[in-house]
Amino acid sequence: MNKPPSYVSIRILLGGGESVFLSRLAKRKKIIGACVALAVLLLGGIFAKNLCNVGILAASMEQEGVPVPILMYHSVYSDAKRSSDYIVSPDLFRQDMQFIKEKGYTTVFISDLIAYVKEDAPLPDKPIVITLDDGYLNNLVNVLPILEEFDMKAVVSVIGANSEEFSQVDDKNLSYAHLSWNEIKELADSGRVEIGNHTYDLHKIGERKGCMKRSGESTQQYTALLKEDLVKLQSTLEQQVGIAPTVFTYPYGSISDESFDIIKDCGFEAALTCRGTVNMLTKDPEQLYHLCRFNRAPQQSTADFMKGIVE
Repeated sequence: MNKPPSYVSIRILLGGGESVFLSRLAKRKKIIGACVALAVLLLGGIFAKNLCNVGILAASMEQEGVPVPILMYHSVYSDAKRSSDYIVSPDLFRQDMQFIKEKGYTTVFISDLIAYVKEDAPLPDKPIVITLDDGYLNNLVNVLPILEEFDMKAVVSVIGANSEEFSQVDDKNLSYAHLSWNEIKELADSGRVEIGNHTYDLHKIGERKGCMKRSGESTQQYTALLKEDLVKLQSTLEQQVGIAPTVFTYPYGSISDESFDIIKDCGFEAALTCRGTVNMLTKDPEQLYHLCRFNRAPQQSTADFMKGIVE
């Protein structure tokens, strides 16, 4: 029976070609190894390029801004005898909140936007802000239960003089009554409502519209008047409720150029206007003083109102 050749036999057969054979074998191994290394480098390069592209995209999105729609409500109350662009029914408010929820939005406070801009705190994927102006009692009675139902938050901006008045009388008519100091505290303590400053007693149209500078009024006079009013509500809220709002809401959305420095000096870190457009929030703190909102009038259906606002 023939036996397989031994290593010695192979060496004899190869003769002087042994070193050539082994050398070629080694070269083949080196070539295979080089190919594997090249493939790893190529794949790694592609992966690194993709990571780089993701980083560039994220940086680009941050530079362009995070879309943040802000909705503006006022009185939430059902009254067939009263019709106004500033009154919506609780049913319509509920439909709006359900629509927002189904579209995947998460409600945030203005303080969350401030933290995002100034402290790089994260925001949810689709942030939205719900605001209610003037501080009506129906915001507590009709709105808070709906916020709880949908696990949402809202910003309620109060008028100091009105809250002072309804803190001294026992009038709970939901069509016109305003929140008392105790009721403001109840809203704030719920954890679902952030309180904003809507002036102490400048929410009216007379010689001036809201807190606008009057024609012929000096900057010194205007600064003193606006500061006195805003600080009065801030200090009263601190005494009565234990909070100092960081957001100021312009009555009627009326702004004077001089008002920006004044509200900053009063300690506010953001301000709400009435300009109807979606905010593209960047890391520029100045943008916080020009936050835009869409007024919710009752004439449109939820779907029609939300077009171009909530996608």
